[in-house]
Amino acid sequence: MTGIISLVFMPIRSAHFLKLFIITRLMTTPIVVVSGFLGAGKTSLVQHLLNTGDRKIGLLVNDVGRINIDASLIKRETVDHEGFKMVQVENGCACCSASDDLYVSIRKLMTMGSFDVIVIECSGVAEPKRLFSNLDAAFEEEGISDKVAMSHVVTVVDCQQFMNNLTTNKEGDSQRFVSDLLAEQLEAADLILVNKTDRVTIDEVARVSDVIQSMNPTSRILQSAHSRVPVRDVLVFDDPSTSAALLSTDEEHRIATKKRKLSSVQTYVYQRRRPFNAVLFEKYVIKEAPLWFRSCILRSKGFCWFADRMDMAFYFSQTGMHTSLSHSGAWWGDVPRSCWPLDDVKEIEVDFEGFFDDRRQELVFIGLGFVEKDVDQLFDKCLLSLEETLVLEK
Repeated sequence: MTGIISLVFMPIRSAHFLKLFIITRLMTTPIVVVSGFLGAGKTSLVQHLLNTGDRKIGLLVNDVGRINIDASLIKRETVDHEGFKMVQVENGCACCSASDDLYVSIRKLMTMGSFDVIVIECSGVAEPKRLFSNLDAAFEEEGISDKVAMSHVVTVVDCQQFMNNLTTNKEGDSQRFVSDLLAEQLEAADLILVNKTDRVTIDEVARVSDVIQSMNPTSRILQSAHSRVPVRDVLVFDDPSTSAALLSTDEEHRIATKKRKLSSVQTYVYQRRRPFNAVLFEKYVIKEAPLWFRSCILRSKGFCWFADRMDMAFYFSQTGMHTSLSHSGAWWGDVPRSCWPLDDVKEIEVDFEGFFDDRRQELVFIGLGFVEKDVDQLFDKCLLSLEETLVLEK
């Protein structure tokens, strides 16, 4: 009898919880992060969002004065005791200056009313992935994730300056390489706005779009002049739980290594099951990379295995002229199986092979006009010989 009652009531109970979940999601205000370099068109985009459509938008910006709001539409303008400037608009939208503590700024903005969506315009040197994940964690810790929730990242790109920024060796205001920061802003985005298309040829727009799609295969790309695109396309994201800004390094890597073909951009995955000699890798890849590598490879990244650090996975990252190598934690083969994330077990097992488990070289190369054999030759000469690898196995 108990089993019959359970069968009768469980669907009703599930439907009730589903209804509550949907209502909760509808009552939660989504937060959209807008990133991009200075001059890419971020401010033009947020002005377009404020002045178009019927959504009540709460906007956080570094400088409220730069948002050109028609004086006749301003309902109230105040500056609180902490120096926060707040502007309320007749259509229900509002602007608030952003402090170093974005969480505090969001709480202040929420005191100005209820909004359909909150938009954060980042500075040109902001790291959207870190900002997104930090705020997401803060909402959980403070118990307000039922009121506000991170939704997605929109990155605005200057089509005319894109290739120059991607291949430059210059450092930006944040002491980070411009090319490195641009790659991060692109790879954390769920929507990428290729802006200022009116200033370049159709072929250049297509080339830039292809390079961007290669760097972030899961993103949606829109092309625009003056940042004018449908408001819904910018503000609405179907499933925030899949945002690129929340992906782990492992998840990003799995997506990057999937084969794909674009008309003007090459992608190639280098895979080997022998470790690198760290000295040779530093010499041939980091310090003395050949000219073709610097000029033809726009982006490369992935996992590296070094003979002198068998316990540690390394992550190689190169954008334009800048290369870096960082620790990426232990190989899964050294982690007790009971500690593996349950949802990822099958994906992890795919990478296991032979005595050394998941230790491997797996690097993704994205570029224009390079020869795959040249990549193989460059990185193969950094590997231990087969005999040296067998000694490690013993």
